[in-house]
Amino acid sequence: MLGILQKIVLQEKYLKSLQGFDISFHYITWHGKGYIEFIPSGGNINYHSIPANGTIPHSHEYLEIILILCGRIIHHVNGESRELDSGNLIFIRPSDAHSFRPYRNEACEMLILSYQLEMMLSGAISTRRQPSL
Repeated sequence: MLGILQKIVLQEKYLKSLQGFDISFHYITWHGKGYIEFIPSGGNINYHSIPANGTIPHSHEYLEIILILCGRIIHHVNGESRELDSGNLIFIRPSDAHSFRPYRNEACEMLILSYQLEMMLSGAISTRRQPSL
């Protein structure tokens, strides 16, 4: 068993290694209005209602891994389009321009993991088992 001081040191070390990392849940629906509606719900749970013509192409300064939990969506990346559905996993680089468009007006749920490239390259993300606290 770890002492209280050891647990605090491990927690601080573990939490510090997660700086630059984010995980969020997104529930997306589509509508005929010309703007995006966003309902803040606290934490990283996001509800979006997006115009039927989709999102504008954009890029990020960080990497994204997107897991489609349910529903379908059309994803455009660097000029190519793909239909994504439940279970699809995609990787978006910082240099990728991407956008989303509805697939037959279906709602879509996705989990997004985003993190700074330096974090991955530094070895801060590891598959090694962390000590239990």
